[in-house]
This record gives sequence, structure tokens and C-alpha cells, in this order.
Amino acid sequence: RRVASMTQEQVEVLAFETGPLQENAYLVIDRATRDAVMVDPGEDADILISAVEQGNVQLRAIWLTHAHFDHVAEAALIARNTGAIVVGSALTCEVVRDDSIPDSQVIEVSGGEELSLGPVILRVYPSLHGFNFLDDLPDEAGRSYEQREADLRTRDPQGADAAKAH
Repeated sequence: RRVASMTQEQVEVLAFETGPLQENAYLVIDRATRDAVMVDPGEDADILISAVEQGNVQLRAIWLTHAHFDHVAEAALIARNTGAIVVGSALTCEVVRDDSIPDSQVIEVSGGEELSLGPVILRVYPSLHGFNFLDDLPDEAGRSYEQREADLRTRDPQGADAAKAH
């Protein structure tokens, strides 16, 4: 269900609570071009696709903040139905690839990239969210949680603070 909207002169943001965990998904619309991105479409794909159709927008991308199921569960379904490119970490991209989204429709980011939609610019920070219960499990490169955090802090102290806060 849609729970909020924020309209600026150039951008409109629609917020939705989805799934049993009431995760927030967002549809960010460039008012001039009617291009849009969706952020964290966890569940309730029918509602989110309907919002795209009713808003008369072209969904260009799906931005995934992290790989928890309540943020990525139906990203592949929405991408398949709209042709949107899925953008996320290696793990989130693996999730959508496992759901038959081709490499040509997936962009992996690791931090430092800037994504844009008209006047909206989003800087990507590596997220440590989700690892707090998996401290003893290494990432795909064999690094522990502490090593990942230290690597991030060396490269981007501000980004490390932002990632840790989430």
C-alpha cells in the first residue's frame, strides 16, 4: 500500500509499505521525463508494477540497497515485467540472476559509484548491514566482517560511517 508521497518541482517520490514486514519501497520519478527508478521492491510486485503503469512512467532501473529478502524478493519479477536494469551489490545481483535475469540487465556496484535519475544523484556506499549476525562468515573474497569494515574505512571513512550506521 502506498503510504506517502513527496513532490518537489523536479522529482516525485512515492513510498510503499510492502510485504508482511512492512518494508519500505520507493518509486522515484523525474517529473520532466517521466523516467523512474524503484528502490528496494521487496514484495507486493503487483502493487508496485501497477504504480508504474498508473503513473505513466518508464521504469529505468531498480536500485537494491542490500540483499535481505524483504528488499529484493520480487525485484526480478518487476525487472522482467518492465525491462528495468537491476543495480546492486554482487550478492543482490546474484539473487536476481538466480531468478533468470540476464547479465545484460544487471549492474553490480561496490561503492563509490554515482547513480542518477534526472536531478537525483545517489552515491553508492558499501553496506555492512546484514553482516552483524554473520560476523564469523567470510565474504566471497574470504574477508571477515572486520576486514571488510577496515578496508572500507581505509578507502572511504565517511562511507564507512554511513554503512555502519545502517
